[in-house]
Amino acid sequence: MTNIELKAQIDVDITNKTTAKSVTPTNVGTDIKSVVDYVDQEIIANLGVSVLEYVAQLYQAGTAAPEPQSPQINTLEVGSLFSGDNYREVVFNRIDVGMFRIKVQWKNIDTDPNKLALFFGDAVARIVSSSNGGGGVGSANYKEWHFNTYNISGILSDDVLLGNNGTFFSVKLYK
Repeated sequence: MTNIELKAQIDVDITNKTTAKSVTPTNVGTDIKSVVDYVDQEIIANLGVSVLEYVAQLYQAGTAAPEPQSPQINTLEVGSLFSGDNYREVVFNRIDVGMFRIKVQWKNIDTDPNKLALFFGDAVARIVSSSNGGGGVGSANYKEWHFNTYNISGILSDDVLLGNNGTFFSVKLYK
């Protein structure tokens, strides 16, 4: 619901109602709409939070590295390692049976590794660790997450992220 829709609903439910021997609905409705304006103002002006993200279904078969299938959203990546000195990209690796890595690497693009987060859409893939590294400003930097996949018996296994069993994932950068 948008700010305008919320205020219209407040008018319908509160401001435009008439009740005998009660608090004036117009005053209550006006005050609630002021709160809505204040919250919007604080979120936009003071928090300044925006989110860049990469969302896709992850597929992995055999001994291949995981591959994102048809990214749904990709506002995170800029250029690539091979396109020059200014990039931010997401790369995928297979480490061993059932053990994988998702890495966000960047150079000369404003990226705070402490504001990067990885989410999986279900329990098919489980994050086991994360780390940051690199040479600082002007150098290549990264944040990576190691994750595992298990078969139905709970044993590390490849070929778990197949077809409809592929998991949706999201890497988010909070700015």
